[in-house]
Amino acid sequence: MTYEDMQKQIDQYNWDDVFEFVKNLLNEPLCDLALAIKIFYLGDGYGFLINGNSCQNAWNTLMQKLYQDILAGKYKNNHPYEIPLTKVQVYKMKKMNIPPVFYEGYEGD
Repeated sequence: MTYEDMQKQIDQYNWDDVFEFVKNLLNEPLCDLALAIKIFYLGDGYGFLINGNSCQNAWNTLMQKLYQDILAGKYKNNHPYEIPLTKVQVYKMKKMNIPPVFYEGYEGD
């Protein structure tokens, strides 16, 4: 599967479906930080960061693992990306000491 195929598939993904597809995509060797961040925010990553992760369900488990993998540096910066947040959302995240990787984009080298 090419990187472009991965992007198209995640853009067409129905988030009401089971998360096996997303888990498999995140484990693809071509999955980079840009795609991981995109998946994080398409999966309501902002809500996960702001509201906490107290409930135990499949969505929360997926988001917690993705959050930890992003912080651990599992995904490399291969493609530029923008964070889909407003200035107010970024401000809230900074006030909550959320790591910058979740609110600073990457323009590429």
